[in-house]
Amino acid sequence: MVVANAEFITKVSVPRRREDIIRRQRLIDLLHDHIHLCVQVLSAPAGYGKTTLLVDFTNDLDIPVCWYSLDTSDRDPRLLLEGILTSIRFHFPNFGQLTQSLLLVAEDVVREASHLVGTLTGEMYTAIPEHFVLALEDYHFVEDSDPAKMLLNLFVDRAPDNCHIMVSSRTSVELPAISTLALQQRAASLNTSHLSFTPIEVKELLATHYSLHLSDEEADKLATDT
Repeated sequence: MVVANAEFITKVSVPRRREDIIRRQRLIDLLHDHIHLCVQVLSAPAGYGKTTLLVDFTNDLDIPVCWYSLDTSDRDPRLLLEGILTSIRFHFPNFGQLTQSLLLVAEDVVREASHLVGTLTGEMYTAIPEHFVLALEDYHFVEDSDPAKMLLNLFVDRAPDNCHIMVSSRTSVELPAISTLALQQRAASLNTSHLSFTPIEVKELLATHYSLHLSDEEADKLATDT
């Protein structure tokens, strides 16, 4: 593992888990069931526990996890590509030297996106023999940037099979490459209906946080109403 630039360290580090948050084993199991797929998408509004779920899932894995938290700066495709590269190099220190050199001299990342992404994914194929997860958190920050979406679409389309991409977003993830993979049964998604709390989880949550002990009927009603 290498030390990332200070500006990237929090973006490429898996968030620390709060001990007072419940573990949602049924959802973790669903993610494990689909780990063989190319892409998994978690989409739901804020408050549905997407980040905590991703953290719990990735902590369960015995393969490397590269994490990248997107923000509004990643609407710039150069910064986005540099961020993805940094997140992978955080776990594979000697990775991506050719991509890095090309990115440093690229005058127009949008115009050169196909070559840059092709080089990146090519290096992933040749330099990383093991399976690993790349978690892209908070896609919604870049959904209004056509250049960023174009770059991500190219990346998803060309990523080698040993890279398992996880995407979380407060909004739906509209990338043609993911739609194509879904049609090929090589992508899966969890949405609001999956991420909503069950009555059992409602009871556990309120007991853990507020020392409130609901009846089964009260938990059923609260889960239905929220």
